[in-house]
Amino acid sequence: MTPQEFKKLFFERVEKADSILITTHMAPDGDAIASLLVMFAFLKEKYPTKRLEMAITGEVKQKWSGFLNFQQIIAVSDIAEKINFADLVIILDANQSLTITRDPRVLEENKEKIVVIDHHQKTGEKFGLSWVKNDQGPTAQVIYYLFYEDQPKIKKEIAELLYMGISSDTGHFSFITDKDAESYEVAARLIKGGKIKVEDLKARYSGFDWNTIEAYKELINNCQLYKIPGWPNFIATFIPRKFMEGKNHGPVTLNEASAMYQGSFFREVLDADWSIVLYPKENSEIRLSLRSKPDKVNVRELVTRLGIPGGGHIPAAGGSYLDSKKDSPEILEEILSWLKENKLLVT
Repeated sequence: MTPQEFKKLFFERVEKADSILITTHMAPDGDAIASLLVMFAFLKEKYPTKRLEMAITGEVKQKWSGFLNFQQIIAVSDIAEKINFADLVIILDANQSLTITRDPRVLEENKEKIVVIDHHQKTGEKFGLSWVKNDQGPTAQVIYYLFYEDQPKIKKEIAELLYMGISSDTGHFSFITDKDAESYEVAARLIKGGKIKVEDLKARYSGFDWNTIEAYKELINNCQLYKIPGWPNFIATFIPRKFMEGKNHGPVTLNEASAMYQGSFFREVLDADWSIVLYPKENSEIRLSLRSKPDKVNVRELVTRLGIPGGGHIPAAGGSYLDSKKDSPEILEEILSWLKENKLLVT
């Protein structure tokens, strides 16, 4: 399907719908939030009479509260309670049911009225209409290509959101390789078109609260250096489920702690070329985060070899152990055993 064919089908579905629900994955990151807010603004301007609603399962951090329409996002116990009442459902930055709802049966029952726009690897789940491109950068960039690339002018608020989404998902562009270099080109157009002052914009969505700092400390406390023949040296750490007991540490907090650890701490460890982080999420899920220094390990390929759903970039990727009865430390032991039995693929 070409972009033009997808857009034709997309607009046909939007025009037929009176009520439209826009959502994304649980524990949303900057790319998810940016994609959500841009899509809402785009449809609101193009179809002012449509009933539009943004809702997400679980916690939504307030760090993005300064962006256009953020206050209209509704945090619900589960998005499944909203899906049945919408004529059309648009899912952004996700194409796997268990990352969106604790009740995937509802998505299956309503799949024909669901549109997915995403950049992660396809999971095989079928929806009414899908545009899943893992070779076009973050989801915010995919949306830019679909709906904004041919516009002569982009409003400053939209340019800021698109830039924020791309920057957040690429580790402020530190994960970019020659294969992802178009992200720089898109960012340059957004900066110029939106007259963005990057440092000022970044200050609006960067930073961490104390709950995140506590989770970050737990990751550092559990960190170990590993030397396994056939693999570059690496560090690995985890947050166990018991850490969550009696604390106000939701999945978004752990996501941000992992991002801080991988983006700052790991980069300063001279003895490690790549890094593993495991932590619990909702719905019995254990999240895997992988990072690599340049030209050491293709962690996106490693996720695939481990046989779990996920994806990302060559130096930064992640996956999920869904409905896992095992805790993070046990899964780490399984990964260590797998690494001892398998070798790094040289490409």
